[in-house]
Amino acid sequence: TYDVLIHLNPKQVPLFRKAVDPATYTFNQGTFEGKALVSGGALPVIDYDPVRLYLSELREAFGDLALFFFDPYGGTVIAVLWKPAAFEPKPFKASLMNARRVEVNGDVVTTVPNVEAILQDFRIIGEGLVKSLELRTEKWVV
Repeated sequence: TYDVLIHLNPKQVPLFRKAVDPATYTFNQGTFEGKALVSGGALPVIDYDPVRLYLSELREAFGDLALFFFDPYGGTVIAVLWKPAAFEPKPFKASLMNARRVEVNGDVVTTVPNVEAILQDFRIIGEGLVKSLELRTEKWVV
């Protein structure tokens, strides 16, 4: 099972109508309606893929901590699987503090992933695209 499910706003998923089992929503996918446009009414939006860009940012920022899975043909959920090795305490190094927090046990200073901050980053990076986060914390804690 996955550790986190990132639910996306279906209006922002470009291939939503191509999904095998799409939900029924009442909106015009991939069009912009405005009075200043040509008399045809709707204008198709080309190369608009915020999900692909969001996934790219997630993988670049957190690829060392997690794997990200997504159905590119109309999927509305990004599944996140934490890498087990990422949660092992590592010796403190100032250069390796990306998405980590410090833990002190006696004389030993280590770092572990800061899951709360990572989840907040998922929301911030995906603002307008991310509808909700579903945490499945059976194997880990927040």
